[in-house]
Amino acid sequence: MKRWLWFEDKYGLSDIYCAYHGYEYLDSLDDIRGADRLQVGTGNPGCFLLNSNTIAMKHKDGYKQCVVLFDMDPLNNNDIILSADWIQRKVYNYDFVTYAPVVWCAETVLCNSIGVGVDELLHPAKEVCRKLGSNRTKRFRDVIDRNRIKEQLDSYRDKTRYNRKSLGVICDGGLGYTFTEVLDFIRCVESDMNKSIIDLWEKVPPSLRATYTGNKETLLKQLGLL
Repeated sequence: MKRWLWFEDKYGLSDIYCAYHGYEYLDSLDDIRGADRLQVGTGNPGCFLLNSNTIAMKHKDGYKQCVVLFDMDPLNNNDIILSADWIQRKVYNYDFVTYAPVVWCAETVLCNSIGVGVDELLHPAKEVCRKLGSNRTKRFRDVIDRNRIKEQLDSYRDKTRYNRKSLGVICDGGLGYTFTEVLDFIRCVESDMNKSIIDLWEKVPPSLRATYTGNKETLLKQLGLL
């Protein structure tokens, strides 16, 4: 099946896809690898900017599905994750389009695949990126072992709680969630995150909990708990 894969950016998940299948990395914003057309957006939310005319052209070219692969790290520093509310307000529901979110980011997938263990839910994107080096975008191609990445990703797929759908798209030629399904998935992640924050809050000294009036997530980050 011919798929149109729309990645958030030229690095990250698209590098993982190319390395897994033994393809050359992308040097342009639009290219073909195997039966798939790979296209990259201008980050997030640029990867969601699809329109009916573009989709009609892809239909005409024989593509059966568009899959948007995106990181769930927040759009601004005040957010925890890319929210279901934002998706519902800003993203148009096309039957032709499915969605493959990554919790938190492509770096989460790579770190856990190569043995640099990070918590999928509790290690925000910026913290995970530091584990791969200072240059976030270029670093992927330096870190990926193209001879082992297939084995590493396949092993990670058996362990991941949140990223099986996106890895199914990358590794198996699968499709993403429908619009309704991706909203349900993100709400589930939001719920799990809130529960985790409640659990982490119990680790804050009682005297500090009693007197602190600010945002819980801010304090947890300052204490190194989140």
